[in-house]
Amino acid sequence: MTETRDIHTLLDDAELMGVTFSEVSARRPRGVANFNQPLPSEVSPTHGLTIGFREDRRAFRIGISTELEVTDGEVAIEVIAEYELEQILVDEFSDDVMLDFVNRVAVMTLAPYIREAIASVTQRVFGSALTMPVIRPGDINFGQLSNEAPS
Repeated sequence: MTETRDIHTLLDDAELMGVTFSEVSARRPRGVANFNQPLPSEVSPTHGLTIGFREDRRAFRIGISTELEVTDGEVAIEVIAEYELEQILVDEFSDDVMLDFVNRVAVMTLAPYIREAIASVTQRVFGSALTMPVIRPGDINFGQLSNEAPS
């Protein structure tokens, strides 16, 4: 039986290979006359988590989706971090260790990308950038892993 590794072992073995987006979108209904109007300063985004594993079990992808409604429209972002393991297979880590990695490492890695994408796409679509507040550790926290793989 394989020994279950802890988060420190995962941190030591994992290397961030890249960050990509699978979705960056905003929609403003045609005919809405509020273009170039300030967006609300308070929004309530919802976040989703997906995690997928490479077939050889030496890499994994963590995706965080963010959706929010703003005055006269909606925004959707999904950003994905891809990590590669140097010596250990992903199967040697429990779901609890992977979830801890998601909440403590991946969220903080992807948070600046989420904020920038929201600001950029809202500027283009609504004529006014929505600047999300700073995302602090624990602000986005997932309680379980998803079985769904990021696109």
